[in-house]
Amino acid sequence: MTQPQLALMDADLRHADDKAAVIEAVATAARLHGNRISRNEIAPHIPAWVYHRTIGATISGLVARRILHHDGWVESQDHKGKNHGKPARRYVVDLPALAALVAEGER
Repeated sequence: MTQPQLALMDADLRHADDKAAVIEAVATAARLHGNRISRNEIAPHIPAWVYHRTIGATISGLVARRILHHDGWVESQDHKGKNHGKPARRYVVDLPALAALVAEGER
């Protein structure tokens, strides 16, 4: 994801609440599971009302901002979609950077 793409995402306020909820879910998962998390740890903390397409976009934005760093693969435990048993990215979380993002109320 490029800087102009990140700027466009930040400027789009239509899903700002969704994005904030995903960031909070990542922060909650990181608090509960340490600094290594995957979709398996994040998904239970994402509210049902979040527009599903903002989840991947927000995660990609956190990767582009170097808050999440790809650290291998785990098996997906997603039973709602068609991803159960497939590889899912595992991330190392830059906890100070994530805390700063949450504290700023960044969306």
